[in-house]
Amino acid sequence: MPVIRESFTPGPAEVERAQRMLTAAQQSDRGVFTFEGAMEDEPVLRHARKTLARAGLAFHVHLGLTLSCTQSVGWLYLLLAG
Repeated sequence: MPVIRESFTPGPAEVERAQRMLTAAQQSDRGVFTFEGAMEDEPVLRHARKTLARAGLAFHVHLGLTLSCTQSVGWLYLLLAG
């Protein structure tokens, strides 16, 4: 199982990019914003949140709540976020 878990765990560069993107989104007052020269929107932010969840990190959802990404909360979030 550790090999399988490791293959689905995002690498440091992917986690760092997701964190930077979510920070940039929080600083934007619009639904669509520019990040590293590309237009980004909610589907891309959802992917960034899922990346952090797979990495086992905490992340902020749009309601301002902080969720700990234990397996149960991570799966619950993935189900709700679609």
